[in-house]
Amino acid sequence: MKHPILALLIALSSLTYAQNVKQEFEQGIEADEMPQAAIRYLQSLEGTKKRLQYYREQDGDRQSFEAKFKIGRSKYSAEFDRDGMLEDIEIIRNQKEMGTSLTAVNDYLETNFERHRIEKIQAHYEPKAAFDTANPGIPDAWEIIVATKNTENKLERFEMTFDADGNFLKSRKVVRQSYEFLLF
Repeated sequence: MKHPILALLIALSSLTYAQNVKQEFEQGIEADEMPQAAIRYLQSLEGTKKRLQYYREQDGDRQSFEAKFKIGRSKYSAEFDRDGMLEDIEIIRNQKEMGTSLTAVNDYLETNFERHRIEKIQAHYEPKAAFDTANPGIPDAWEIIVATKNTENKLERFEMTFDADGNFLKSRKVVRQSYEFLLF
């Protein structure tokens, strides 16, 4: 190769870009396609699970499994690795449920974006020995989808993670799945 350093820099920049982009693809699957450890965990959760659906998820090179369901009025998402080990649980929340952390999140957004709108809020919980669906407690983090307009008035979406107090942790640009294959 004539320019090995250039090739290395291009490869490293593409890795960095891939880590900062959320490009998920979910495919609905049947219960028997879920890892058995994941099924056992879901059965151990208290509460009647309604609308239970299973998914195989691809995010770049990473593959995982996800179960989405409702308990009471709350919508849950439990993500598992290929072996069925719990990675996280997320619960859809509204802005009021963020409490005082919402102020810090809004301060960050107003400082960094001319225009923005929060589209989705999820309370993020790391795996615990026991997870109480009725009273999950303070989340480990907040995962928020934010629509922004940049200086060229172009719409961009980001998945941003904030700690329990609303302090910014990380951000990934959300890339929507192309639907060109549906056009004929």
